[in-house]
Amino acid sequence: MYRKGNGISGLRKSCREFPMSVAAINAFIAKALPTASYNAFAIPDNVASPAHRDLQNEPVASHVLALSAFAGGGIRVQCPRGAVCRRVAGVSTPGKVLALDKGPVQLDASSSLHSTEPWQGDRVVLSCYTLKGYDLLTADQCNSLLQLSFPLALQVGECARPSPVDYAALRAATGIQPKASKTVPLVPEHRAVVVVRGPASLLQPPCALRQRLESDWAVPASCTCALSSIPKNSQLLRSDLLDVKANEGSSGKVSGKVLELAWGIPFSPSEFVDCAVAAGHPSFLEANLPQELQEAITASSKMTPKSLASHRLRVLKEWSRRAKDLEKDEKAFKSSLHPEVLPILSPKRLLLFKSLLQEYGYPDLDAFNELVSGVSLTGDAPHTGIFNAAERHASMTEAELKAQAKVIQQEVLAKVTSQGNEIDAIVKQKTEEEVRKGWLVGPLEADDLPEHAIISKRFGLPQASGKTRLIDDFSISHVNESVGADESPKPHTADVLCAMTLQAMRAFPGRKFVGRAYDLQAAYRQVPVHPSSSWASYVAYYDCEEKRPRIYRCRALPFGATKSVYGFLRISHALWWLGVVALKLAWSLYYDDFVVLSESCLASNTDSAIQIYFTLLGWAFAKDGSKAEPFSELVTALGVRLSLTGFPSGRVELCNTESRTNELCSSIRAITEANTLTKSAALKLRGRMQFACGQVFGRLAKVCLKHLTDFAYGDLPPHVMRQEPMFVFTDACFEPSASDWKCGIGGVLFNHRGDLIGSFSHSLSARHQDLLGAQVQKTIIFPAELLALICGMRLWLSALKGRPTVFFVDNNCARDVCISGSGRAAVIKALLRVLLKDEERNVITLQSVARLSSALMSKR
Repeated sequence: MYRKGNGISGLRKSCREFPMSVAAINAFIAKALPTASYNAFAIPDNVASPAHRDLQNEPVASHVLALSAFAGGGIRVQCPRGAVCRRVAGVSTPGKVLALDKGPVQLDASSSLHSTEPWQGDRVVLSCYTLKGYDLLTADQCNSLLQLSFPLALQVGECARPSPVDYAALRAATGIQPKASKTVPLVPEHRAVVVVRGPASLLQPPCALRQRLESDWAVPASCTCALSSIPKNSQLLRSDLLDVKANEGSSGKVSGKVLELAWGIPFSPSEFVDCAVAAGHPSFLEANLPQELQEAITASSKMTPKSLASHRLRVLKEWSRRAKDLEKDEKAFKSSLHPEVLPILSPKRLLLFKSLLQEYGYPDLDAFNELVSGVSLTGDAPHTGIFNAAERHASMTEAELKAQAKVIQQEVLAKVTSQGNEIDAIVKQKTEEEVRKGWLVGPLEADDLPEHAIISKRFGLPQASGKTRLIDDFSISHVNESVGADESPKPHTADVLCAMTLQAMRAFPGRKFVGRAYDLQAAYRQVPVHPSSSWASYVAYYDCEEKRPRIYRCRALPFGATKSVYGFLRISHALWWLGVVALKLAWSLYYDDFVVLSESCLASNTDSAIQIYFTLLGWAFAKDGSKAEPFSELVTALGVRLSLTGFPSGRVELCNTESRTNELCSSIRAITEANTLTKSAALKLRGRMQFACGQVFGRLAKVCLKHLTDFAYGDLPPHVMRQEPMFVFTDACFEPSASDWKCGIGGVLFNHRGDLIGSFSHSLSARHQDLLGAQVQKTIIFPAELLALICGMRLWLSALKGRPTVFFVDNNCARDVCISGSGRAAVIKALLRVLLKDEERNVITLQSVARLSSALMSKR
């Protein structure tokens, strides 16, 4: 598993991609360390760790054993009476060395300062440890760990509740349900996971793996377990045979085989309903906004407008005084910077920025170091601990890239051709302007470039606004292929903006709010390229006057390099965070766009605070024009329009901007009139539709272009979100050998308080079964489950209309096609068309489909 600094826990991708390898390593550890409990392991290969504490570990024993032969390389652990002294942070500290050549060692890595001693040879070790946050894993995630033979020390109730949701899950707050694999289940499959451990000679599994108990099973007296008996319908998740010391009755400890059985304890029907009601609807997941943003909104709601304005004024005055005090040190610090980064950073108050991040406790202080040293364009992105875990593997090493430099130069320069006189002239003008500002160096001749210089293509991209954006294609030069990362920085999309707005409406009931966006000017050009990456920073554009490519070197981040995105988002996140924590700003960050909400009476104060904030730190931002619109109840940002007119009454409206709507409709009309669709036109339409689908109600836009056109030109009213969710539980059965009820459907409806509102059940006739495919399929449980959901929606239309609704179904396939809105089989497609039309026509808002515990179905 992994544990992030922001408290989010989960399973690493390797658990899914290499389960047999993970299980094999755990089997090896079980033999080497039979009594160890852990939920994560690592195999460092020649890694020297400086003195540190593993603060994300639980305060329990961590174990380390050598996998290769080497000399030295022990683990030095700080202790008051240790005989081995080392200098740590400039201070001589005593400690002891745990030698690995005599077998496995253990230590409390969470509280003890420890480091790696020097060694000779190849040092490969295996470390297993217990990370914090395993109690926040979902039951399914715990089941996966157990099936991979991780020896978790589980008790009843542990690992049986949903974990915190990251930004991706906030899409649900705007009525768009992500795929089931992308979010934690609202209610886990099992109420708890417990482990039974006992002598293999006396402990026999009462059922097969993954099967459920048909009756209660008493735990043998010779076994250890948190429960005296395992209840009926519990599921056997794991069965592992281990070599450990076992206690067999009163005969004492003897060597033998020990069997471990992991059981998933089921919910009762009433417990499951209670958990579902308590979990609520995913539309209320704005509570999973970044903690700092939640706290800023909450703190602001408890302050009067006058006190909040006074707070900001006091903070900014202190910062201004500090900036003046640091002027001399700032000048000296900048004189020590590399001459290639200085032209980019000269407008900024760097030491002020650093001191503020330190004062307020920003969790990624290395972001400042990356800003002042520059962002490398190749290699692995630095680990920050503030972004979601993700794996991106480089497909080319820096050495391989350099080895192909000459070939890449020729290929790229051959592709640098004219885009037409108008665009060529704009690209030339903008490039020369960047040279004057110190962002580029050149022009340069190809023969004068360093041996391993990589050239990327620069071209102009016309935009709908009529402007032309400069793009530096670092993919065509293979530079982006050399980039790896273990995190995925996520900008705050419109989903986060909406979730923030919902949070603000609840914190400020009846108050009038306005908003606006602040745009950092030439944002990427305000961050330097690391001088060591200069060999990969060359760009070439077509010079319309000289009729040939012209080459320049980037000092500032190019727009089109993968590492530019990683580096800029890391640094801009620090800017956003400081504004939230110190100035109590309710704002989101989408790359270089900061979208802020403010009480109407505080709009002037908020505007002044933000402008002073950016100016003090030396970040250039748009002060006039279309990207500097004043505060208003109609906020245009991120390609959408947010109407705050109804904010006091608890209602806001989100829609596509008029320009995007007209652009999309014109594209669709042109295609239908021409009765043809080229590849380039299809790609453009796909991008526009993907964006638009997030701001229109219903999901038929994903499967029908014509319907999207009708919707865009129609006069459909905006749907209104009501607060109280409803919960629908549906089920189906298909037992061809039964004397009656060969195939049936049913469901129950509960309100937000858990009160039973209604129920239904119906036995399907032979004709209905044939329509679902009984004549051609061995089982029709999948379409029957989908039919049950549709019938429940139609039956309780009056109760569900306009309310966020969670549908629980006992079939993963039915759940998944309801979420995606698409299926393969003809009968599934037909049922989905009915579902999507009913959903849109009747405004069944914010529908969410979740998995119903299969244990409950065995009790019907």
